[in-house]
Amino acid sequence: MDKDSAGLYFGGKALADALLTKEDQIFLTSTLKDSERIQNHIASIANPLGLSLTGNPFVLPNGARLIFLNVNSKASGGFSGNAYVINCFDESNFSYISRLVASWTMFKQHKATFISID
Repeated sequence: MDKDSAGLYFGGKALADALLTKEDQIFLTSTLKDSERIQNHIASIANPLGLSLTGNPFVLPNGARLIFLNVNSKASGGFSGNAYVINCFDESNFSYISRLVASWTMFKQHKATFISID
């Protein structure tokens, strides 16, 4: 699966989940380019549904948020929701990433999905 196909699949999955459950969806990417790619995929899926999503986070009519973070972001704490971790498998920071994602998903038994695409 290439980056675009994966972005469409996981972006669509997260958008559907947020619309159905009203739960936040958090995307953590290794680069700003990956973050922008997933944002664009989700916006393109939402547009035919009559949803115009802009900014960060994307806020859905039901109050659910789709939050896009980069591993270098300093504002990554305090979130709770399902997490999608994309290409964040650097040996030097994986334990930090794992703990961070666990903190987002431990309440309400949210899920974490780790994806490696290159």
